[in-house]
Amino acid sequence: MKQIISILFFISCLPACKKYLQAAPDNGIIPETVADYTTLLNGEGWGKMVSLPDGAPQFFFLDMLTEDVGEKASGDPVGEKADYSAFYTWQNQYDFQRDAKHTPSSLLNDTWQGLYRIVQTCNIILAAGDKMKGDPGERQFLVGDAHFSRALAYYFLVNIWGRPYDPANPDDPMGVPLKTSPDIGTAGFPRQSVTAVYQLMLSDLEEAETNIKTSGLSRKSIFHYSPEAIYLLRSRLHLYQQDWEQTVTYAGKCLDNKSGLYDITHVDYSGYADFFDPADNPEVIYTFNNTVTTGSVTIFGDVYNYCFRISPDLQNSYDPADQRSPAYFENYDSLLMPETFDPYYAPASHYRFCFRTAEAYLNRAEANAHLGNLAAALADLNRLRRNRINAAADLAVTDKDSLLEQILLERRKELPFQLHHWFDLRRTGMPELTHYFTPVTNGAPQPRQKFVLHKKDPGYTLEIPEPALASDPSLKPLGLPVRSPE
Repeated sequence: MKQIISILFFISCLPACKKYLQAAPDNGIIPETVADYTTLLNGEGWGKMVSLPDGAPQFFFLDMLTEDVGEKASGDPVGEKADYSAFYTWQNQYDFQRDAKHTPSSLLNDTWQGLYRIVQTCNIILAAGDKMKGDPGERQFLVGDAHFSRALAYYFLVNIWGRPYDPANPDDPMGVPLKTSPDIGTAGFPRQSVTAVYQLMLSDLEEAETNIKTSGLSRKSIFHYSPEAIYLLRSRLHLYQQDWEQTVTYAGKCLDNKSGLYDITHVDYSGYADFFDPADNPEVIYTFNNTVTTGSVTIFGDVYNYCFRISPDLQNSYDPADQRSPAYFENYDSLLMPETFDPYYAPASHYRFCFRTAEAYLNRAEANAHLGNLAAALADLNRLRRNRINAAADLAVTDKDSLLEQILLERRKELPFQLHHWFDLRRTGMPELTHYFTPVTNGAPQPRQKFVLHKKDPGYTLEIPEPALASDPSLKPLGLPVRSPE
């Protein structure tokens, strides 16, 4: 099937490498059957996002942007740290530092291209539709899988490179380009409004739900969509839109299908135990395979080779009885490294960035709190805590604002380094963040610098990678200024 998959090399670089859009397939075989197109999705979909330059976990830069990361106090391997400092200090252009080592590509540009490759793969499958030869049920399931995968790709695209959804300004034009056709053209792909992107995602999820129902196939594996995966992603999108009623509805639908939580209060994490192993964890709903590799140690690494650390603020937020700390982090001389970045204690069969029922409880709790349904919100929050904290005392918060604050704290502790916190910061007011950074010149540490991401800072949206901007004049840049230390 490699010949089938090779077709996409020429048509999937939209719009960051437009020259490929004008190239003809080279010895490719056009897919015809459901099996062919399934292989296409498996080969060019989320599986391609397994690793990026240096083998770093995909999307790791999202955590480097948050207050969950701090600079290691001493002994920094400055060669590695330099690669990630642009994210850590919220620079206006992230690609240039990476290009020095990874010419001509860069981590951020690779992520942009990779997500649009997934979009284009899904567009090819959706355009084929009923023309695919094979079992009708399998065909319907695959079409739904493509709708779901496209919605998930746009979820990351719009929340990295589009401005945060604002109910007061839903037609904000600074979204991301929308591509729904597999046609290869030479016209540009300008940004669309943030609302238009959300409308497409929700429409895709509605189509995915219809297709999975008519297919008669409810689930194949955690690497494929399912009704509960659709409902959870939809609840997340409604949460980001501040549509609290719909958030409650779809989080509830997810939990009606799958409600289990992993009781880790008596799990011994001093030896080998893996919270993220889907074979043991009843919470896992869906995952895209992200195999962690040794390249990730250049960010946190082990005691002999790491540059940054889990911030003391996050580390100290866990109660001593809270089993999430040993479950989610490896401890190296009292400095923690996220399990999601650890290649040594993570066989390839264990998946870090998964949809879990815990998120559904948190989504529903937050939405209910906004609606004033404090008892329902507390019930979900306390159920989660009882499965995480030894002898957890139920919370009894009666003030709406205090409860919302507690829910967001629990969300931060429940989903650390799992591709949520940066997006949560964006959607909950874009608070001021501070990072301290020690530059190095000719091997000599310089005075420590203070970088600030101000409240509602434009830097909460990343600039589209320079290669994409250069190749497509229709893409409007944010025009972010250079960020200097304060």
